[in-house]
Amino acid sequence: METTFFEKHAQNALIGAIITSILALLTGIVSIWLTVHFNDLAQVRQLRLEQITKFDQSGQQIVEAASAFIVAINDKDSKALGSARLKLNAVLAGQAHDTENIARFFDQQAKKKAKDYQSALEELSQIAQRTNDVTEMRLWAETFGRVLDSKSNLSRELYTQLGAASS
Repeated sequence: METTFFEKHAQNALIGAIITSILALLTGIVSIWLTVHFNDLAQVRQLRLEQITKFDQSGQQIVEAASAFIVAINDKDSKALGSARLKLNAVLAGQAHDTENIARFFDQQAKKKAKDYQSALEELSQIAQRTNDVTEMRLWAETFGRVLDSKSNLSRELYTQLGAASS
């Protein structure tokens, strides 16, 4: 008895269909994994950008605290100067802490710029403790400029590492 074409090739067709189904399943799984993985990366990047933007904008706090310090020095009011020093030191300490938190997610170049910024913050804090008169403000002003410059350099580096233009 002669077998038909279908009978001869039915087993091969069934095997082909099973292999195709397995490949489609694997492709679907890989596609889902890639979608989730890259979505997570995009979310992490967006979170980092938001952190950097917030950090960048927090520089305004330094300027405000420094302005209060300068006013207190100019007014020669020891009580106001003590209060301005406390406020300035609190803002500088907060900046140092924020810098530590944000820099840990980046490479050594960013960490070096973060250390430079933290060093400038510490130096400004120490100089502010010793500054009591307008005639002593030159070193304070130079260090304040260094703080602002190093913060700007750090922010620019962080934005660059994320592939975003600094604002």
